[in-house]
Amino acid sequence: MKKLSTIFLLIICPTLLISCLFAEEIGPGEPFITFYNNSDKTVCLLYTHNYPDTTITKEDNPNFDSEGIPPHTHRLAYSYLSRKQVFRRNYIVQIYVLDWDKTRSKLPFEERFSYFRRYELTRKWLEEHDWTVTYP
Repeated sequence: MKKLSTIFLLIICPTLLISCLFAEEIGPGEPFITFYNNSDKTVCLLYTHNYPDTTITKEDNPNFDSEGIPPHTHRLAYSYLSRKQVFRRNYIVQIYVLDWDKTRSKLPFEERFSYFRRYELTRKWLEEHDWTVTYP
């Protein structure tokens, strides 16, 4: 019985403690933000983690959210990285609001990915706003 209590104290308790400490962290595949589109256009989002560089490149495609967000609606927006991973890479994440119709067109890359608005968001700002972004 003493061995069982020792195992519990040395292995199980620390494991439970560690899992509780990181329980708040949202991982890949979970919502990154809730995005409200209060405009009259269907938009989509592009995330970049290369602040202060504001250039959108073809390499940013893994961060491209190709689903349109219809006017006057909201939805959960996902990132391929967890919140912790995003802010470990940089203290600011940039979110570009793009014209969904243009991104699906055959226009040159620079024209397809011209944006309506660019957000520079810190973890602190997102936490203060309950991980919600509203456009415009």
